[in-house]
Amino acid sequence: MSSQLQNPSSSVSSWTGFLGLASACALFFVFPKDLLRGLSSAEQAAVFLMAVFFMMATFELLFIRPFKAPEAGLNFSKKLTFSLLTQQAVTDFEIKIFGLAATLGIAALFFWVADIYGGGWYGRFFDLILDYRYAFLGVLFSYFLFIHVYMEDVKDGYWHLGAWFLKLGRGGDRRIISHHLLSMGIKAFFLPLMFSYFVDDWVFFQNVVWGSLVDFKSSFDVIYRSFYFLDLVIAVIGYFSTMRLLNAHIRWSEQTAGGWLFCLVCYMPFWQIVGRSYLNYQDDGVTWASWISSDTVLFEVWGGAILLVTVLYLLSEAHFGLRFSNLTHRGVLTHGFFRWTKHPAYISKNIAWWIIDIPFIAVSWPLAIKNSLALLGINFIYYQRAKYEERCLSADPVYRDYAAYIDENGMFSFLNRFSKTQNTKI
Repeated sequence: MSSQLQNPSSSVSSWTGFLGLASACALFFVFPKDLLRGLSSAEQAAVFLMAVFFMMATFELLFIRPFKAPEAGLNFSKKLTFSLLTQQAVTDFEIKIFGLAATLGIAALFFWVADIYGGGWYGRFFDLILDYRYAFLGVLFSYFLFIHVYMEDVKDGYWHLGAWFLKLGRGGDRRIISHHLLSMGIKAFFLPLMFSYFVDDWVFFQNVVWGSLVDFKSSFDVIYRSFYFLDLVIAVIGYFSTMRLLNAHIRWSEQTAGGWLFCLVCYMPFWQIVGRSYLNYQDDGVTWASWISSDTVLFEVWGGAILLVTVLYLLSEAHFGLRFSNLTHRGVLTHGFFRWTKHPAYISKNIAWWIIDIPFIAVSWPLAIKNSLALLGINFIYYQRAKYEERCLSADPVYRDYAAYIDENGMFSFLNRFSKTQNTKI
């Protein structure tokens, strides 16, 4: 008997993400490298990302019109006149700007105290912010003023944080302040990280000798890395574009320690500790390429499988469009690969590790067992990460409807039916 459950409409357009991928591919090869040769690699990468973001945001503003969605909390029926500039409106904006200054100050203090951000790999991101700080602050102030005028409820997280500071802890809603600080903490952690990864890839692809890629073997590494280059385009733009105008703002963030733990452990610097010291599934250095390098046909088949799984991961990430983010709710995805499973990106990524790192092939069978168990440990971390994400998103009734639909109609729905059958027998 077919399920009567209906898959809810997606609040995120997949076309935006696919446009981003297409724009990034096209812009990369027409990028005016000679014109921007005097810029640093970080500056060139930033210009490139802003160009892709402009394409994606323009498409949404013209065709999707996310600012009209009720969740955006904007009312553009207001006429921009001096009558809007009441004493209360001006006061609220001043409080909000103070909250913005407090937010930036807290972030700056954290980055200054945490030694890992002091120059080096992360330095390219912070040098960029400092070099263009006046332009950055000018755009930020202008955007805040524009959005403030049209917001239905101007008392957002910035306002409450500003009120808390101005009234020495006696103002503002602490629950909203906590949500705001967690949301900003997510951006502060992930945006420098993803941008720094992207700059590395940007430098790599600037030095690729494209004419030397004459067959599958010589092209594989470049093709494989290009998928993650495009994945980083989506990630960096996603963390950057948490804007109410695009209905891409953060509704709420993960509130549990477990959710944060299982997410952050998957990223540096924590991943290096876990991956190298506790769950090292690459202990003997055997790779799929070295294992079958002598067999050209098998190399192409196995390598093709890796690229297929990786492109499925990339397309899953692209579904988020401007709303890619960890530990946050920024809209419910129900289309594309998400029509079949709640976690297509995690599934494809974890499958890829098994066929790329082949932990079951080692110099001895005990080591093969050890490596396989270590990778199973990584798989378990991602399983727990997925479950915490589901709990976080389940506060949204639309997501609950979507989860119920997937449980009945998704690609793993047979497991639920089997479980129900066993419980009935018991």
